[in-house]
Amino acid sequence: MPDGKQSPRVAERDLPTGSAALAKGLAVLDIIGASDRPLRFTELIGETGLPKATLHRILSALIQFRFVRLDETDQTYRLGHRFFELAHQVWEAFDLRGAAEPELERLAQQERETVALCELADAEILYIDQRNGAGPFGFRIEVGRRVPAYCTAGGKAIAAFLPPHSQRQVLRGSDLTAHTGTTIVSEEALRADFALARARGYALSDEEHVKGVTAVAAPVIDHGGRPIAAITVAGPKERLDTQRLHTLGRDLMEAARRISGNVGAAPMNIRPPRRDVRPDPNVECVLPWAAYLGEGPVWDAAHERLIWVDILAPAVHAFTPATGHNSSMNLPRLVGSLVHRRSGGFAALTKMAWSPSTSTQVF
Repeated sequence: MPDGKQSPRVAERDLPTGSAALAKGLAVLDIIGASDRPLRFTELIGETGLPKATLHRILSALIQFRFVRLDETDQTYRLGHRFFELAHQVWEAFDLRGAAEPELERLAQQERETVALCELADAEILYIDQRNGAGPFGFRIEVGRRVPAYCTAGGKAIAAFLPPHSQRQVLRGSDLTAHTGTTIVSEEALRADFALARARGYALSDEEHVKGVTAVAAPVIDHGGRPIAAITVAGPKERLDTQRLHTLGRDLMEAARRISGNVGAAPMNIRPPRRDVRPDPNVECVLPWAAYLGEGPVWDAAHERLIWVDILAPAVHAFTPATGHNSSMNLPRLVGSLVHRRSGGFAALTKMAWSPSTSTQVF
């Protein structure tokens, strides 16, 4: 070689069957990259020992894929810009892992559960980092493992913040027939679940991927508002019941925002400032209900009760002050409010169209 280094020629007998052409191309890249100056075609022939026709075909392919570029002014070859693009993508992944590492460590120690970081890969998610805070009693997640996106908390958290056409691509690339008994397999129901996760800010998986395992995840958003990853907590349902999942969801939202801040987005803190508010002795709490987002109170004079909705549960509630009883009806999609129907009953205003036959059944 021009600098006296040994040429990385490849002995074909040492290669796996069918990989000789690839190895020759990689050897050419090594020679061009190791040289302290651009090389001419005749120099590459001497360094590689390849026939002219073979070397020409290899260089043409490398130029087409932008791994090599030809300087027309002096007919020399040098590495192409594709390497910079690939390196940038690799470093972005490393930066993401570095930005998430403090949050993974903190949550694993704090919650004593498995915490993982994942990215979307077509219709699957790829786990790129994890911490097991539960030891041998934790749910095992292997770095490098790919699993379906539609039935995992991490996949749904990312998909929920994708534009509609990207959501459709995820669903069309998913095998909705391979699932457990609780997995959501209807595209309409999945889109409703995505909408609910987007409104909440986090997604749930209730034994949808692995029987007996529940999970919650929040998306990591970049500076352009795009979901680039998700941070998730997974564990046995006996420890991660619905109430704890929702509590963890709010913690994960804050952790995801700190990760976003570390990789260049504006960091946010969703915890409201504490205020020293003394209760009014003349005010009585008649319904101590832990709603996720209670809204839309409507008085039902005919039955002397208050109808209200929990948008993020989602559910419709009816509270009777005389008895102190509150009855609930869970709904399959986001509900914003209720309105009286002239024919009686109430109609629910939801994220998607609600059938008249169903709306008359709301209390």
